[in-house]
Amino acid sequence: MSSIPSMKSRNSLRKCGSSDLDNSHTSPYDRAFRQHLIDYGIYPDQYEDLDGHDMPPPENLGEIVRAMAKPRPSLSISRSTQGDFKTFEKRDSNASKKAKVINTVIPMIEEELANSQSICRQVPFSNLDHLTDGSLVSGNPDLYYGARPEQLDLRVRKQLGKQIVPSTQHDLPVVPNFFLNVKGQDGSASVAELQACYDGALGARGINSLQMYGDPELDLDNKAYTLTATYQAGTLRIYASYPRVSARPGKPHEYLTKKNQRLVLNWQC
Repeated sequence: MSSIPSMKSRNSLRKCGSSDLDNSHTSPYDRAFRQHLIDYGIYPDQYEDLDGHDMPPPENLGEIVRAMAKPRPSLSISRSTQGDFKTFEKRDSNASKKAKVINTVIPMIEEELANSQSICRQVPFSNLDHLTDGSLVSGNPDLYYGARPEQLDLRVRKQLGKQIVPSTQHDLPVVPNFFLNVKGQDGSASVAELQACYDGALGARGINSLQMYGDPELDLDNKAYTLTATYQAGTLRIYASYPRVSARPGKPHEYLTKKNQRLVLNWQC
């Protein structure tokens, strides 16, 4: 599983493909999108079942939160000055549009990666099988982390390609398991959360198909191996997505997304 990105890099974001979407399909900007996900067993954060009960968190939620709470050198005061944070604040304040946030703000939050080939941005997941009935646009996170293709046996990539190889450009990262969706100051937080739910479900399905490779009878462990983040106006929200057995006839799995953390980025002396 890829690490959670932290501070800071100027060059790790690379645009790997076109971000054009098919306007003939339903997208997170459409009012019908949220209910469509629910109808197909893909549940957003804070969803209540028909009896009014909250959906359960993943069984490894505590482990995820503890991992996220560990200090990271790139976020330490010794490496990041108050001047750095002032620059961050100015860039964030002036970034009314998503593209500007991606290009000027996100690089200040990210950790510098030794292997930038495990990260890619703005690539439609057009190679993946549809998650519902084929009426939705392809997943299209602003950034995703995965594995380099050669890290996974070619036979596995061929057999599971429609679950784990997001693009027809096969040198891009596979088995994506960390996603970021960004909004500018005037963007919609609710749309970002729906994007996180959708992308997280695609990632969780891929991880699950890999876990079950060679052992299709393997039981689901109700643990999350896929994380999704949204960023807007200095606030980073992080979600975990995981599959569980569905009680619905004809639907073997359903996908749950639960918020783990809400982080407001500020300077602490």
